[in-house]
Amino acid sequence: DLEGELSHFTGLILDITEQKQAEAELQYRVAFENLILSLATRFINLPSHEIDNAIYTALQSIGEFTAVDRSYLFAYSEDYQSLTCTHEWCDSGITPQIQRLKDIRVDALAWSNHKLLSGDILHIPSVANLPNEAQSEKEEFQLQGIQSLLTVPMIYQGNVIGLLGFDAVRSE
Repeated sequence: DLEGELSHFTGLILDITEQKQAEAELQYRVAFENLILSLATRFINLPSHEIDNAIYTALQSIGEFTAVDRSYLFAYSEDYQSLTCTHEWCDSGITPQIQRLKDIRVDALAWSNHKLLSGDILHIPSVANLPNEAQSEKEEFQLQGIQSLLTVPMIYQGNVIGLLGFDAVRSE
């Protein structure tokens, strides 16, 4: 106005929350893909005596990046009658399970193994809400303290040979 005081204000507010969320998700995805690429590159010319350590390092790197409590590898037996946890990484304060997860009968966890051996990803957002046909899995997962999990089949020359898994123990 004539006295030099502000008398009007015109403004525009634009909510860019969704844009920022999409940008953060994209940055996370790029960082994850870079992590996977660097881990895969490490395995290319790795001597056989260093593979176990590299697997543990990879499980830790992926586990920490994704903020899970436990990450692990299982291998199916040649006859697909059993599976064994071969490698495991646990965040601090999480009880390792590798010693008790040896030679598990595939049919003892038939619901989940059917999915995995079909090449499907097993995503369980809530162990407590598993269907009745997955009662054995529910009991086993709860015994391990798992609240949520994601398991990806490992496929070699068209055959499922094992799985890579990630558990959330502290929270879903």
